[in-house]
Amino acid sequence: GQVLAVASSLAVAVATDALNTTFGAAGMPVADVATAFASDDFVNMVPTELPAPNDMLPVSVANICSFTYQCDPAPVGPDIHANVAGYSVIANAFVAVLP
Repeated sequence: GQVLAVASSLAVAVATDALNTTFGAAGMPVADVATAFASDDFVNMVPTELPAPNDMLPVSVANICSFTYQCDPAPVGPDIHANVAGYSVIANAFVAVLP
């Protein structure tokens, strides 16, 4: 649960830093999708439409449910790929770094 989520968040931060360093050295901006998804916010809780005990989730987890198919029942989910709302958030993260 929580330990895996924190480890996953740390892995995203390390990968993002590596991408920022690599592409930054080449003068290429990197869209910060992890921040757009609030991937490291495990403190703030928000209500969801999911049944208890998942009716209150950390922002990061709620966003995964809102922006991907990860929390959808089969046959659509669970699937980590973005849905329409998620692709909108991702696109806005790219727009934010475009010249």
